[in-house]
Order: sequence, then C-alpha cells, then structure tokens
Amino acid sequence: MFTSWLWSQYFYLTFAVQACAALQALLKPTADMPDFAFSEDWKVLGPFQIGTREAVWGADPLELQGGFRALEYDDNASFKSSLASNGIVSWSSFTAKVSDPQTQYASAELSVSFPQVDWRSLQDVYGWAALQWQGWARSEIYVQSEGTKTLALNVEGILEYRIDDHHYFGGDFYSFGRAAVTLRLEPGVHRIDVRLVRDVRAMSGVGEPSVDITFKLEESYGTLVPAMPNVLVSDIVGDDNGTLASPYASITFRNDALMDGYIYDVEATQGRYLAELVGPTPIKLIPGQTRPIAFRLTCVPPAAKVGPIRIMVKYRMDGDDRDWQAYIDARPSTRALNEPQKLTYMHPGGMVSYAVLRPPSPHAHCNDISPDASLPILLALHGAGLEADSDMVRHSLDPLPDLCAWALFPTGVTPWSGDDWHNWGFADVEAAIAAIPDWIEQVGWKGPGVDVDRWLVSGHSNGGQGVWYALTHRPDKVIAAAPLSGYSSIQNYVPYTFWRAADPSRTALVQSSLNSYRHELLLENAKDIPILQQHGNRDDNVPAYHSRLLGQLLEQAGVGTTYVEIDGKPHWWDGVMTTEPLQDFYRRHLNAGLKPKAPLNLRDFTVVSAGHGDVGPKNGVEILHLETHGQPGKIHVTFDPLTLACVLRTSNVRAFRRPAFFSDCSFVAVDDTNLTTLAMSGPAEVTLQSDGGQWYSGSDFPPLPKRRGKQQGPMDAIMRTRGAFQITYHSPAARGIALQVSRNLCQYYAADTMITDDYEKARTSNNSVISIAIGNDSPKTSHGYHPIRLFSDRIEIDDDHVAGGPAVRGYGSMNGLAAIFLRALPGERLELVVWGVNEESLDIAARLVPLMTGTGQPDFVVADRSMLWKGVEGTLALGWFDGEWNVSRTSYFSPLDQVPSDVLAALKSIMIVLQLLPKDVLQHFTMPEGLAPDSDLLLLLGTHQRKLQALELGGPLFSTLTEALNAPCCSPTWLQRLKHLTIPSIVGNISELQGYSQVLQRAQHLESLCIGVSEAQDKEVNAGLHDTEHTTGTLTSRLFGHVTPFGKASALAIAKLRLHSVKVAAHSFTMVIDFAQLKSLTVYSCPGFMDLLPTLASVFARGSLLQEFHYSGFIQDDGRMEQFIKSCPCLYALHLEVRTEQARVAEFDFTCLLGHLPTLGGLGLNFEIWDEYLGWVSSPLSPAFLNMLSTKCFAMEELALAMPRMTLSATLDPDYKDALAALSVLQYLSTFRIMNWPAAPNDCLNVENEDAADEPKLSELRLARYLRLLDSFATDVLHLISAHRRDANLEAITTLVFGQTAIAECVAQEDRRFRVEVKPTCYVAGSQADAHGLPELVAIRKTLEEFEQLVGWTSIIHEF
Repeated sequence: MFTSWLWSQYFYLTFAVQACAALQALLKPTADMPDFAFSEDWKVLGPFQIGTREAVWGADPLELQGGFRALEYDDNASFKSSLASNGIVSWSSFTAKVSDPQTQYASAELSVSFPQVDWRSLQDVYGWAALQWQGWARSEIYVQSEGTKTLALNVEGILEYRIDDHHYFGGDFYSFGRAAVTLRLEPGVHRIDVRLVRDVRAMSGVGEPSVDITFKLEESYGTLVPAMPNVLVSDIVGDDNGTLASPYASITFRNDALMDGYIYDVEATQGRYLAELVGPTPIKLIPGQTRPIAFRLTCVPPAAKVGPIRIMVKYRMDGDDRDWQAYIDARPSTRALNEPQKLTYMHPGGMVSYAVLRPPSPHAHCNDISPDASLPILLALHGAGLEADSDMVRHSLDPLPDLCAWALFPTGVTPWSGDDWHNWGFADVEAAIAAIPDWIEQVGWKGPGVDVDRWLVSGHSNGGQGVWYALTHRPDKVIAAAPLSGYSSIQNYVPYTFWRAADPSRTALVQSSLNSYRHELLLENAKDIPILQQHGNRDDNVPAYHSRLLGQLLEQAGVGTTYVEIDGKPHWWDGVMTTEPLQDFYRRHLNAGLKPKAPLNLRDFTVVSAGHGDVGPKNGVEILHLETHGQPGKIHVTFDPLTLACVLRTSNVRAFRRPAFFSDCSFVAVDDTNLTTLAMSGPAEVTLQSDGGQWYSGSDFPPLPKRRGKQQGPMDAIMRTRGAFQITYHSPAARGIALQVSRNLCQYYAADTMITDDYEKARTSNNSVISIAIGNDSPKTSHGYHPIRLFSDRIEIDDDHVAGGPAVRGYGSMNGLAAIFLRALPGERLELVVWGVNEESLDIAARLVPLMTGTGQPDFVVADRSMLWKGVEGTLALGWFDGEWNVSRTSYFSPLDQVPSDVLAALKSIMIVLQLLPKDVLQHFTMPEGLAPDSDLLLLLGTHQRKLQALELGGPLFSTLTEALNAPCCSPTWLQRLKHLTIPSIVGNISELQGYSQVLQRAQHLESLCIGVSEAQDKEVNAGLHDTEHTTGTLTSRLFGHVTPFGKASALAIAKLRLHSVKVAAHSFTMVIDFAQLKSLTVYSCPGFMDLLPTLASVFARGSLLQEFHYSGFIQDDGRMEQFIKSCPCLYALHLEVRTEQARVAEFDFTCLLGHLPTLGGLGLNFEIWDEYLGWVSSPLSPAFLNMLSTKCFAMEELALAMPRMTLSATLDPDYKDALAALSVLQYLSTFRIMNWPAAPNDCLNVENEDAADEPKLSELRLARYLRLLDSFATDVLHLISAHRRDANLEAITTLVFGQTAIAECVAQEDRRFRVEVKPTCYVAGSQADAHGLPELVAIRKTLEEFEQLVGWTSIIHEF
C-alpha cells in the first residue's frame, strides 16, 4: 500500500516538473517562436441585423445581455437573430491565416461568412440592405517575451474592438493604415474581441456577404516614429533640375513613448533644400497620438539633379533634455511641364493635401483664344478607394490631351475623399483649385491663365456622387456637369431598411441631418446647367437605376439633362471617362466657356438649401438662414422679360443675400413685400430678412441670427475648421477619449489635431474645438447663451416650444448619461462638446463624433446605455439649434424628460445612500412616491442587498428595467427571495407592463402584492393595448404576464393582495390570484369588484384563510357583500368605506354580520350617501349601534368610524359626545380613527390685523391658527373617550388618527403621552381651506430627507 502511494506521488511530482518546464518553454522565445503572435483560432457569434452606417449609434443586440465581452464560448448557447433560419444563431469557429513567425511583426487575416443563411431570399425582398450584418469574433494575442512589449496595432476593415476589455472605437474601417494604436502588452495571453460589421457601401453588394479583416502588429521602440512609410511631397516640374510643383510636404508621425513628444525642427540633408515647419512650434504629440507634420521644402539654387531627399525630424521627449532625430526619405517624381503632376497645398484643416494637375496643352485647339485668356477647370473626381496619384486616375483623361481647360484631379484628402466629397472632401477640392495660381507662379507658367470660378465637373462612382454635390451646392461656378456611374445619395445607395426600429420622430432627425447630401432634394439648383449622365447598364456596383432616377427627377424639376446608358458595360471599363459622348460634351462646353460672358438672361429659377451653410448662390441668390432648422428652404424667382419685374416667393427662409441683378429689375417683390426702392439702390449686395412675413434690408433690421455661416449644419459642421482641431480634455480620465477622437480624425480624414488641457488657449485659437469632459468638468459656454447645461449627475435643456410655455427638460444619470452637441465660438467657429456623466458614458458620446458619412448626427444628442443596443431609439433627446442657438421646435425629447430635475436628484441621492450601506443588511426597501428603480438601482440592490425581502416601487418602471432584468450580470435570485412587493401606477406602455410582468415572474415566493393604477392611467394603458376583447378587466392579467399577449402560467399563491383603482373582470382576476391562499384583501375603487363577490364567496365557502378585508367603493343593496363577508369566518379586521345612492343603509344587517364574526378585532365603517345640497356626506352611526358593537365585539382593539359632521367649534356637538361615550365599554381599544375630517369655521380662521396684500404671510397665520384648533380638538376627543373608561388610563389608547393630512409634525407635541398619527396625500378641510387662503397641506418634500436608521439597518424609508 505504501509503495503504491509513493509511486503515485512520484508520478504527480514528475508531471508537475514537466508541466513547469513546458510552461517555461512556452513563454521563452525561440527561433521558431516569436515574441508575439496571433492565434489562428477564432470564435464567432452572429450574424445579427444592422442597417447602413448604423453601428456608430450602437445598435448591438448583445449589449442587452451585457455585451459580447460578458459572454463566454458555449456550444449549446443560442441567440435570437432575424437573419438566421429559425431565428437562432450560435457560436461558430473560424481559422485565420496568420503570418509566418517573425521577430518584429505578426498578422492575422480572417474571413467570416455565413453560408447557412439564405441571403438570396433576403436580398430578393430587401435588396442590398439585407446583405449587411454584424457579429463578434474572439481570439487571442500571445506575448512570449520576457518583458512588456510596445506594439503598434493596425486593424483593417474594423470599426470597433476590445483588447483585454479595453474598448477601442474607430479602428480602420477603410484600411487606410494611417493611425495605428499603441499597445503595451505584458507577457501572457491577451483576449481580443472584434465587432464585425458588413457594409455594402464599403464592401460591395456582389458575391457572398463576407467580412474580411486584417490585424497587423509591429514592434515599436517607444519613441516618435513615422506612422507611414512615405513623405507627401509634390512632383518636380520639368526635368531633374526643375523645381517642386509646390513647396508643401508632410510626414505623419506617431508617439509610441510613455511621455509627450515635441517636434521642434525639420531639416533636409545634403544641402539641396531648405526645410521649415509650418505653423507654431514645437508640435506636441501625446503618447499614442498620430499627427501629420507639415513643412515647406525650398530649393537651393543652382538646382542639381535630385534623388531622394532625406528629411531629418528633430524632437525632444518630455522630461528629457536630449535632442532626438528621425530620418525618412522623400522621393518626388519628375514630370514634364504639361504632364499630370502632383501638386501639394494646405488644406483648410491645417495639414498638407495634394491633387494631380494637368495644365492646358500647348496644342489645345480653343476657339477664339486670346493670349490673356483664362481657361476653366475640368474637375475629375475619383471613385472610392482610389488615390488621385494612381495611374487609373492620373491618366484617365489622356485620350483628351487638347482640352481647353486645366484638368484637376483632387484627392479629397483620402482615397475615400474624406467624407465622400462633402464638407471635408469638398473643402479639399476648393483648396486645390485655389492652389493653381500658386503653381503658376511657382513654376513660371507662361500659358493661359485659370478661371477659378468656372468648373466643368466630372466624376466616376463616388466621384459621380461628388459631381451631384458640386452641381447642387456651387451652381454659380459649375458651367457643366458629367456624373458618371454615380449614386444619387447614400440613403438611396443602400436603403436604411434594416436600421433598428425607432420612433419616427427620432429617425426623421437623423435623416434630416443628411438633407444636404440628399441630392434628390436639391436638383432645382441645377437648372440651366448642361448635364450629361452616363452609366453602364451592367453596373453591379452602382446600378443604373440611380442615373435613371436622377434623370427623371431632373426633368420634373425643369432641369435639362442628357442621359447615355452604355449597353453591356459594367461599373468601370477602360475609357469610361472619355467615351465619345463625353468627349463631345467636354469640348462643346469648355470651348464655349472661352467666349465673353453674355449679359445675365434671367429666367425663372429656384434656389434650395438644406440650411447646413454649404450651398452657394444661384444666380446670386444665396439662402443664409432658415426659419425652421432640419427642413429645406426654397426661394422661387420669377422674372418677367416684358416688364422686368422680379418676384420672389420663399418657403422656410429667414434671410438671404440680395443678388446684383435686382438693380436690373423695374419691380421687386418678396412674398408680397415691395422692395423696388431697394432694387434701385445699386448692385451692392445686401442681406434681406423676414419678420412675420415682412421683408427688410439688413440696414433696416436687427442683426442677423447669431448662428451663421460655417456654424450652420448638423454635427459634421465641426469639420469646417480653419487649422488643426483643438481637442481639449478637462480631466485626466477624459484623456483617453481625446486620444481616440484624435486618432479617428487622423485615420478617416488625415486631419491634424492638437490635444491639450488648456481650454482657454484652445478656445481663443482660430480653429474648431472639441471638448472632452466628464461630469462637472465641462466649462460653461463663453460665447453667449446655450440651452444645454451640464452637471455632475444630470443634463438640463431649455425648451421654448413646450405647450404652456418654456420648460427645462431634465435627464438624470440612472442608466448612465451621455451628450454630444455643438456650441458657438467667436469668428463663426464651433465647439463640439463630448460629455459623459462618467467614463463609461463618455465612451458612448464619443461614438457620435463625426467619423464617416451617412450616420446622421444632428446638432445635439443625449443618450444613455440603452443606445448601445437600441441604437437611435435609445437616445433621450436629439435635434437642432435655431439661429439664436435655441432648441428648434423640430427637436425630439423622450418622455423621461417629464421627470422633474429634483426627482432625478432624489434618485441619485438614493443611489448614494445605498452605496454607503454595508452589504446584505437591507430587508425592506421603499422607493419615494412617483419613482421606481432603474437598471442601475436594480443592479445595486441585486448585488449588494441579497437579503432584501420587501420592495415598494413608488412609480412606473423605467424602460431600462427589462434590460436590467435580462442582463447576465443582474442575477434574478434576489427577486426570488422577495416576499412583499408594491407596484404603483402604470403610465401606459407595453414595455412597462412587460417589465412588471418579469418582476412578478421572478418573484416566486411572493407573499404580499399591492397594485395601484389610477382610473385615468388605466384607460390610457388599455387604449395603448389595442385589444379587441373590449374588456378593461384583462389589464391585471396582462400586467402579470399570465394571459395573452405575454403567455400563460399558474395563478399567484400570495397571502396579501391590495388593489387600488384597478379594473378587473372576474374571469381574468381568478386566473391570476389563488384566493384560497389569501389572508388579506384590500380593494380600493375597483369597478367591477362587486361582480366578483359571488365567485369569491363560493371559493371561501370551501375554506377561507382570509383574516383582513378592506373595501372602499360603491355598494349595491343586493346582499352580495353580506354573503361574501359571511363566507369569511376567520375574518379579524373588516373595513368598509362605501358609497350608496340609497337614502339609508339600515338594510345592511350589521347585527347579523357581527354575529358571524366572533373573532373580529378591528372594524372600520364609513357609509356615504348622496345629499342633494351637500354632495357625498357620511351617514351618522347611532349610539345604539356603537353599543351593539361593544356587546358583540368586546375584544375590539382598533376602531375607525365616520362621525356626524364636525366643526372645530368651542364646544363639541352633543351627539358627538354621546357617540364617543358609547365606546367606553371597549376596554381593549388601542387605536381610534375618525374617518371624516373636522372643518374650521370662518370666524376661527380670522387673523387680527390681516393685510390682504401680504397673502403668503396671511396664509401662514391662518394655517397656524388652524393647527392650534386642531391640536385642541384632538386633546378634547382623547379626554372624552378616556373619561368614560373604567380604568381612566390615558395611555390605554396609544394611537389617535384623524383623517388624512401631511402635518403630523405640527399636530404632535413633545410632551404628549400618546401618538397622534396623521396620514399624507389628502387635503385639509376640502374646498373650505382654499376659500380661506390656506395652502394645500399635501406636504410633498422636494428634496430627499435623511433616511431613517432602524434596528439592524433593516429598513430605509424615503419621502419627498
């Protein structure tokens, strides 16, 4: 036996030694095992539905379950998906292609597809929108070095990912490879989670809808390093001894160090060039930041043959006085003077960009050319994914070498033209045009000049779409246009069909923010401009439908166009830019442009603007401001050639610039306002403004709206910066998001950014500012008024368009809180505020910083965590600011904004209190009236107070309840332990009913249930259900989730049930509750309950445990109530507060009933009858009846009675005294409740020296007088009762309750030997109190009071 044991120990020891050796070998790098590598094994979950460009809004269904990060691989797990067969998807395995082992580099290529999904049938119905999907993939990075590795990670085709649960948003969706992420990974295994997003716009709608992604890891040495291998530099013009086409150049650097880096100088070696940095120095890069470094290169004469130009970049690191250098070679190409050549220039964003310029050929055959002629520009806009410097673009016009034009191929900054030739990309086009005169001077050009205001715009694919943008946004500069195979708009390219369902009020704002790029809406601007459309009819990338549609719309808008559809041609083919129709079109309009301009021949025309500040004039008419933002504005101009009258009709236009041609008009009218005098004042342009339909000139009217020029437009108006973006972070915790925003702007726009914590310096610069803030860190606006105010735990928004007057919309942080919005800076600049109540919420807001086109962010967005899975539907508020920076009437605010800010503060305070409590001490938790826990509070209760047994919800559940209950991190076991649950009023929407239903389904051991639904709310709920049963009684069963539409289960076995203002039908009610187990039943104002009594009586007759019955409502004199009470032999407490239209209630046989209730210890009776003059009044109970009580129920401990009408007079009514005296026989009575409240006579409320002018003080004095009378009355009643008791013991009655009011602290006195209990929520003295100026005595405290500390921390009571 011992030998066997010894051998077993030897075996285990040997195994352990071998395992340790194997582990050491695994972690020790060898020649065959690199320091870092990707795993080839990937686990994928998907596909799930997603819409075009929706991912930035979240819309990830897995976030409802805590996110993909909260899930672990499980072969048996399944998830709902609308794309898969049977609506179910599960985990699957894929293998990535990983790079061969290398010392300083590793990569992984992963292709994910789902052939089991019937994509064809989905596409047949929904088109390309059905080929877009999302999912998640998980793998690992192995780091096997001896220490921490600094690595640069490039992620191609990816928008969002996590490494070791650190979130990175932005990625490199278009595979630019410009701005890598700097990682510092410890030895070991690191998990990487990647969100897969398939986008037809980027990945094509042809073939299998797969997603191909690539990861590249490259070792870095922790310094400033070139982020891209090339220097952006212009070509050399002429020969090898020629000059650079432009002096501007750029190198992109990344800081991989742990401290800030500062580039302070740049030099060109070999002495052939001088180099100097552009802009302020030094140029700062914080750790992880990537920036393009702009500099000038100047030739040193005499010029010599130029090879590579070695650039030396000098920098220092923070805390290190040493000078460091980095070297990179610039390799400019040499081009002949008339050959297409790379031209560099400064983009308005403060970085260097380039275009390819082909000057006019000396062999061009131009009609009527003169030596000083200025030729127009032929703009050729490239398609998506192409560089302007590529041979495909550069030589696309080679078959037309003799055009009478300057051919310009802009790049739009990136291969995707920045933002599809819109704000950022088109600013690059205009910068390239403006650089042509500089080129002429730089190279000493002697040929024709350039007319920078006359363009023939041509473009293919995405460039064709760019042609539509130029045509509709710069109509006075476009002399002709040729859109080739271009799509109409991104919304029409891949429809937004598969976006998550959302309130149309929300989605309308998303769509309206794209109006300026919805070219279909702006085609009237193209009138009188020649257009040639060309498309291949076999185009499977951009279907010919787009050109056909726009051709139809142009005709309907009165715009002439020629459409050429090339048979058998696909999207691209050799010569697509120079077909015969195009050659003829180019020559006809470029040559015609050489002729002198004819006098303006006015014809009727229309100007349309989306109000985004990016539409130029049409025939000199330029819309400057709109009345209602988010809706297009129009001006229709009618010209009468006989009378020379000019008549303008406007729609949604507040201001426009008067054109010069007004001076040629004999009569001018704008919307029936005669402006002829203004028209005769000369050609100088002035601004016209509308005020209530009357138009004025700028000199006759107050200043233009505060928001003007470049400040107009949706959130991407921030891209109109003049210089590097100033990104300011207002706390160290916000620095990471500042870096993310900077990286994304560099990646997607090649933009330059300055990251700083000096807000004042950033604000006073000439550039756009992006402020990153958490909580209270955000600075207040310093440039006028702004309607959004940020606090540490909430947001307030001024809204002037609420019915009943201006209001403040308040949003609390119960479910996180994020906001992103524009605000004004001087000089028509903008600040984009990115804010979160905490770091997690800031991450949500940062998703909406402009990243790619088609995402549709309006001026402001407020959201919480639910946006991550609901998408746009998860936003709390979004919309526009008008010309005065007020919230526009078209903005959207969710119903949650109706919660007052003090209530939101109360919820926050509750969270703070709960967080201070020790774990597992609470047994009873009561929410304040009107409030219910949100998901944060539920999670806190579920994880920190696992002994909770009683939960009282004070108001309707928030929509996040269902989310919280379904989250894996919120264990439902604490709900299973609940024994007592109070459910308040229901606002009336299905999601709240479902939330309550889920609570009840999880509360399996519930003993007590209280439900309260007001009559008005009950109607609203049922109206919202759209049920065909026409039975309001089904509300309760639907609420529980036991009958349709939420399924069916067994009835609830509970001991205590309270219903308040709930309409229930007998058949559904008995299905929900197992009445045989019921011990306490309270029914308050529940119509239809009397019909249930016979059923209950038959149930209780077979055996009833009911001990308490409280009923308040109407009663019929038909014996049903008596029969029901008789069926409850165990009844201990009976409370009846009923109304009847009978003149008397003697038919109700009290004597008989009391004889059936020998155990009765508590009784409450109040019968109200209808009086013709007084309304509902209590029917007095005679002393004889009270004597009967004493004989039948001598053991009575609690008694509540309605007495004859009482007044706080000097002496008590004799009948009242007799009634009280009759109670002397109830020796065990400890609580006596008077159920109708005494009123104060007029003369008792008179106050000496009343001053009606001081009404608040007068009301206070009257209230004090009333309270003194009330206190005296309570004392008299108590002494009268005790005087007839045999033991004359004042302390025998410990509680004396008068009606219901909220002034208990005023009535009770410190020296009283008994407790006077006063209930809240009712009025004092009814209308009589109002008549005497008494305030309502419903004392709802506006702030959360300090919680009561009870024994063992078992209860917390919050009140308002």
